[in-house]
Amino acid sequence: MIPNLLLALLIPALISFGMLFTLRNCPALVAATISIAAIILSLFMLLLGMPDVLTNGSLLETYKWIPYIAATEFGLLLDGLSFPISAISAFITLLLVIYSTKYMEARDKQGGYYGNLLLLYVGTQGVFLSTNLFQFYLFWELTLIPAYFLMLFWSESNELNVAVRNAAIKFFMFTHIASLFLLLGIILVFSTTGTLNMLALQTLHPSSSILDVIKIAMICMLIGFFVKMGIVPGHNWLPDTYVHAPLPVTAMISGIMAKIGAYGIVRLTALALSDAIFSYSLIIAFIAFVSMLYGSIMALAQEDVKRFLAYSSISQSGYIVLGVASVSVIGLTGAAFHIVNHAIIKTLLFLCAGAYIHQIGSNQLNSFRGIVKKMPVTSGTILIASLSLSGIPPLNGFYSEFLIFAGAFTNLNIIIVAVPAVLTVALTFSYFLWLIYRIFISKAQEPVEVREAPPALIVPILLLTLLVLLIGFWPNSILMFLSKWTESLSLGGK
Repeated sequence: MIPNLLLALLIPALISFGMLFTLRNCPALVAATISIAAIILSLFMLLLGMPDVLTNGSLLETYKWIPYIAATEFGLLLDGLSFPISAISAFITLLLVIYSTKYMEARDKQGGYYGNLLLLYVGTQGVFLSTNLFQFYLFWELTLIPAYFLMLFWSESNELNVAVRNAAIKFFMFTHIASLFLLLGIILVFSTTGTLNMLALQTLHPSSSILDVIKIAMICMLIGFFVKMGIVPGHNWLPDTYVHAPLPVTAMISGIMAKIGAYGIVRLTALALSDAIFSYSLIIAFIAFVSMLYGSIMALAQEDVKRFLAYSSISQSGYIVLGVASVSVIGLTGAAFHIVNHAIIKTLLFLCAGAYIHQIGSNQLNSFRGIVKKMPVTSGTILIASLSLSGIPPLNGFYSEFLIFAGAFTNLNIIIVAVPAVLTVALTFSYFLWLIYRIFISKAQEPVEVREAPPALIVPILLLTLLVLLIGFWPNSILMFLSKWTESLSLGGK
């Protein structure tokens, strides 16, 4: 019998290749139905591993891959960190496919669209489940290809113009350069430690003679992760990508694909590299603060809703990096928790924005004025998502942000940055308050005949809203998994 985790990747991968090469022009409903079935099966296989994570702390599957290089053994690991992130990612992808049945209904070659969406899903899940850095890198690179084609051939404007082409090329170049830095860091780690296995690296304590090389490797890998996350100054690709990619893909890039960078940096800190990260914790914290501040200020100045949410993502990614900079169990737990929360909330925000765009026909924030009367369900859910990302209790975003700042204040090396970083929470609330004012309080400039979004758009929105409330009132639903992971941590500098 084929183990669960391998099936969780094989099923969507095989169906993806089938749709890309043989069912590219199949009817949209057929392509969507097949994709939904593939993701449900993949999610089911992941959920089968949940008892092992809760009981034993992890589920590990290993396979011989390249017999002459023992360090490249193919492995899949489901533990307290990877399980909640991979399970939530699978659930979000499922909702995005359902959402696409309506949002993308007028597009051609739907088999190709859903095939690329599934391949992007496989790449991200492969990153979350990888047990060695070489395998991690291959899945990381795999995500670039379908994301590039989805943006190029199924753009938001539904036409291949200069702006779309330039944005797609910029996205590919920035993220591929990030991949090269990641690869360089992996090579340096292998050359000094002799292993690529993440489990082995977690228990390895590098000697002072190789620590300098480890620090260089860490810097290279951090550059790759920061660019993928859209951290300043490697953020330049992100706003244009979010604007020109079709909205379900934008939601997936923001909610899931960008999280492989966040996941990488959180997983990295638990390895032998935590000593090196502690050495540069103040610099990392400062970069996080700059991203938090810059993203918030730029969001206040935007009129395009997708660009508005893009800069918000830059700011929120800074929170995760700040938690990592604390190099503490509580801060790292908060960073991992925020990966899950941000994936849910930001996907919800994009889907609400997409519902407005679909119904109104405009992505300009001024066109949303007074829309609450026409679209009360969508407006109510975007209010909940905005308050959650602003850190308002008892919604889910509050808990992860609280843990991040609590962890930051435990590290005296970064206290000088942690204090002003707290103030960015007020900026986050400010730009969302400006959004809420337009939707709920200001009057429409001219009467518009608009109805509430159709069920295919509303159902995913309501399910994500339910998740925001569920985790908000029961944060232990995620923290009970993360605590299983943090029990095994031995962080440098402590």
